[in-house]
Amino acid sequence: MSAESIDPTELVRQAKTSTQLSKAGLSDGAGNCVACGGDVFTTPGTEECAQVHRQAQGIEPETLPANPDPEAPAPGWEAQEPPDAEAGEEKKERGPSVASQLVETAEESYTFGRTAQDHAYGVAMGSHVARMLRGSGSLRKDLAGRYWDDNHRVASAQALADALLVIEAKAMHTDPVDVHIRVAEVDGALWLDMGDESERVIRVDAKDWKVVDHGPVLFNRTGVGLPLPDPDPTGSITELWRLLNISKPDQPLVLGWLLSAWLLVNRPCPILGLFGEQGTAKTSAGKILASLVDPTSAEVRKPPSSEDAWITAAVASRVVALDNLSHLSDDWSNTYCRAVTRDADVRRKLYTDSETEVFKLKKAILMTGIDLGGLRGDFAERLLRVELETIPGDKRKTDTEMAEAWQAARPRILGALLSITSKIMSVLPRVRLESKPRMADFAVILAALDMMMPKGRALERYLSQLADLAADTIAADPFITAMGKRLNGEFRGTSAELLDYMDDMSLTVGKQWPATAKSLTARLKKAAPSMRKVGWQITKTEPGGRDHTSVWTIRPPEEGSPDGGREVVPVFPFEGGNAA
Repeated sequence: MSAESIDPTELVRQAKTSTQLSKAGLSDGAGNCVACGGDVFTTPGTEECAQVHRQAQGIEPETLPANPDPEAPAPGWEAQEPPDAEAGEEKKERGPSVASQLVETAEESYTFGRTAQDHAYGVAMGSHVARMLRGSGSLRKDLAGRYWDDNHRVASAQALADALLVIEAKAMHTDPVDVHIRVAEVDGALWLDMGDESERVIRVDAKDWKVVDHGPVLFNRTGVGLPLPDPDPTGSITELWRLLNISKPDQPLVLGWLLSAWLLVNRPCPILGLFGEQGTAKTSAGKILASLVDPTSAEVRKPPSSEDAWITAAVASRVVALDNLSHLSDDWSNTYCRAVTRDADVRRKLYTDSETEVFKLKKAILMTGIDLGGLRGDFAERLLRVELETIPGDKRKTDTEMAEAWQAARPRILGALLSITSKIMSVLPRVRLESKPRMADFAVILAALDMMMPKGRALERYLSQLADLAADTIAADPFITAMGKRLNGEFRGTSAELLDYMDDMSLTVGKQWPATAKSLTARLKKAAPSMRKVGWQITKTEPGGRDHTSVWTIRPPEEGSPDGGREVVPVFPFEGGNAA
């Protein structure tokens, strides 16, 4: 466009604009496009200079008019025309979002559900393994892998989070279902998850055991679980005792604990304590026993440092093996006792500030140590104590020799343990105990073992051990020890009167002496069951009178009484004579 073709006013306007465009590098000093040489205020001549002309005219791409010369369209100019409203709708509906695709993939491959603790999961078609939404082996990881396989693109974290939120909402509309770790009991049969890739299970009932492809229960596989070996039905449990440093009288007790880890999945299982000096192979024994019934990548673990660490360790497996305990505080004593009898712990839900979730524990606990010192009475009643003897140097094996021997014998030992479990299940309905200790279900299993062995004395040994532990508990309490020395006969009175009566003996004890009548009442309540086991007679009347105080009646064990004054528990383990 020449200066003669327009009026002077327009020429001045374009000159000012051209100067500005020239400074911006969009035109030369005369207002011509630097790309095509044409007037920047007209239609571009080439596709490359279209953007220059748009900027010069201050026109956005979506409002740029069509090429005014249809006979000679500039290359690429038509492609920049804005789509009409109908074309815009088609562009918006070009396909589902990535999150929607992930949900569709999950619906095609999984059935959704929720656990009794309201944790959402997905179960693949024909599977018995429930995949939690997050974590090791989770639904999230599986969906991310499937999306890559189908699209060769990575699903964003936000798309995965959105998809899981929809899946969780769907799962919450289902009825809660029990999801188990390693072992479950359904309709009189035990089901053991083998933990292998083929997802096989072992079915055990009162007649036999066998490996099957499917079961009626759902299992959750955590990040620490390992597969069980294929069990060999030709094995013998005697191979286990050749590997472990456990005395013959204690072998039935250990066998009873192994059976309880499976059979008592819904009932309290005692805490197996392996104690002994250094060099008694406590850790090796703990690893073998734990991995026999519930193998994990953490065969034995260090004692937890906090309640959160304990919950994390306990929820991941059926058996929790703690190695090298040297001391047991009152708080940890209570924690382990609750875990045996179904601990319920409330924790803040991950990634939330106000939501909480409940962890319910009922675990088979194993611990090793040299000596835990004085134990609380409630812990002692739940403890199955096994003392290991020092191994002579000429009989000690290297770790490599132990590992090779264990791996070779493991399938046969597992097969033997499954066979014994089946036989125990057939005997249990006939077991009758006239009087039961605190861990009554475990005592019934020991009585069933005695029925299978003509000279079995497992239950008798266990009851004797409980009395010994009770005696140790009482001996560790300086006030009760002092009472045994001071009382010559029966005492009857309140806690305050008893504290005054014993006051002159407190000087030799110090801080372990109860400071108030209230603290003495609490101590006597906790110690009373153990005191009765070693021959003490102790009762407490309900609060009465004007001051609403309780009255204790206490009599120490009589010297020269049978069994050292211990309580004798009558046992009738079977009906109709010895089953063997």
